[in-house]
This record gives sequence, structure tokens and C-alpha cells, in this order.
Amino acid sequence: MYIYAPDFDKFSQRLSRLTGLQCSSEPQGPPAATLIVRANKTGGVAEPGKYITDPATTLVIAGFDSPAGMDFAQEAMAAGVPESSILFVPGGSGLSFEFIAGQILNLIDPGRESPAPEEGFIPETSRAGRVKVIAVLGFRGGVGRTTVATSLAIHYTDIGERVALLDLGAPPASYRYTGAEIQEQEGFKCAQGQFGDIYMPAGHLWELTPGELEQVLGQLKNNYRRVLVDMPSQVPGEGLGALKPDRTVVVMDHDIVQSVEPAAELRGQAVFVYNRYIPATARDLVTGYVGEPLIVIKDDPEGCQAALVAKEPAYRTSEDIARGIGEVAARIQEGS
Repeated sequence: MYIYAPDFDKFSQRLSRLTGLQCSSEPQGPPAATLIVRANKTGGVAEPGKYITDPATTLVIAGFDSPAGMDFAQEAMAAGVPESSILFVPGGSGLSFEFIAGQILNLIDPGRESPAPEEGFIPETSRAGRVKVIAVLGFRGGVGRTTVATSLAIHYTDIGERVALLDLGAPPASYRYTGAEIQEQEGFKCAQGQFGDIYMPAGHLWELTPGELEQVLGQLKNNYRRVLVDMPSQVPGEGLGALKPDRTVVVMDHDIVQSVEPAAELRGQAVFVYNRYIPATARDLVTGYVGEPLIVIKDDPEGCQAALVAKEPAYRTSEDIARGIGEVAARIQEGS
């Protein structure tokens, strides 16, 4: 038994984990169920009718309730898919992978229980919480701040949320993952990335006024479900005074002992992440300062090397990083 999900191989492993069934983007004989997703920047197809073999076991995700989404749904229904098996993505929240997996399993066996939530999963009903702006910072460069920021952006995109990444790094680093030409508008550069839309200052970060930052942040908050802010390692005080994030993620590495005092100033306000191996004594020291356990993202040289070769974010090539980011997202939600 397998699930046929044409041109949706980026998420096949995750669906396999949730359903317990192999998920393939290529046909391998009659499937137990078919998942058809309207084409978007993460995958999917443009013409659903070409891929429907058994309408009774086909689940269709038509995207947003827009004219294009309605046309996609109509084509699927014309091929025999019942209206109850066609889903639209609700604006501002999205469809969780757990929900999609449960719908697929119900098509295969209506009496079968839905899968248990995977570790780090944020239930759909709680995703409408108040956490919208998430700042990711480190106390020096090279600690993995951009890796964590882009990985969180991918995590939220994967569960169906509309995400913007505001890259205030000096220089910005997330542009490496853009999938389109960088354009400039109103003092900011923007591009479509693999995990949402990326924004970065057109000029030098230190030239930004608090008013300009507040204006662009307000626009992003109005247009996106999540706004990730990749902070500079040296923060210009007045220039970032308008940020006021809902949650802060602090990333540290081997200089952790030197970071504990500035980290302690964010006690009770931040999620603390150690990127790479940490001795138990250092972990206990930092936990005492910040008042909560560190989330440790294991060092994965092979996964990171694969990311460089494939020009993909490490979240896509390292299970250790993906697992750690799931823990970070769960901790962020706990504080909402």
C-alpha cells in the first residue's frame, strides 16, 4: 500500500511518518489513496484530472478559496472526486500535515483512528495564538542564527502558514535560498524564497530609522501569519526599538559561557537554543542563568554538507536540525 502524491515529493517523508505508508510522487501501481495539491512554489500539479484514478480515495487540496482554487476544485469534481474530499486552505492559518494525514487515512479506512500528533507538532486550533513576530538573535556572528531563522520559516510554511522572513543580518544571508530575482520596493529588497517571502534593507542596516522599520513590520504583520526576523549580531539600539517581537529565540554555540550574562537579561522572555554539541556542565550553567532547559540542536556535519551541495536549507537535509526546530516551535507556542 502506498500514497500517490504527484509532484509533491518535498513532503513525502513527513506524510509517510504520519500515515505509516510509503508516499511516492511517481505511480507504482494502484495506490491506496491519492493526494493532489494545486501547484504552488513547494510543488503540486496544475491539472488534477490527469492524476485521478479512483475518485473515492482521492484527496484534493485546492489552495485558497480563490477563482483559481475554485477552478481546480471544479476540475477535480468533474473527474468524480466528491466535494467532501476537496479542501481549501483557510486564510491566516493553513492546513496541518497531521490533519491532511488523518483525512487520507479516513479515505482508505473510514473506521481507522487518526494518527497521534508527531513530536513538536503545533495543533491547528492553537496556531491562531498571538505569536506572530519572532525575533532570532545571537550575541555574535556564526552561531547558526540564520540557519535557525530559515528553518523556522520552513517549519511554519510546511504546516500551511504564510511566512515572511525579515533579514536584518549584516550582510543578509537568507538570499542564498531565494527562488526568484530580488526586487526593490520602498527601501527594501524582496524575493520569493523556498519558505515564504524574504525582505531585507536595500541599504545599510544602520541607515534604517525606527519609523521605517515600524512601517515595514506593520505591513508584514498585516499580510503574513508569521514574521521571522533574523537579527544582526550587533544590534543598533535605536534602529530596532520598534521591533517589539512576540517571542525571541536566542541562538548560542561554543562561546556559550560568555553568552550567559546577556542571555540572562532575556530570562522568561526567550527560547534558548544551543546549536551543536554542548558539555553537560555548560548546559547546567546556562540553565541556571536563564531559568529553563536549553533546546540542543545536534551537530550534523553530513546533513549540513549535503545542504551546501544541494543549495538547500539544512532543515531539508538534516533530520537532527528538523527535529530540533520542531522543539523550538513547540516551545515558542508554549509561551503564547
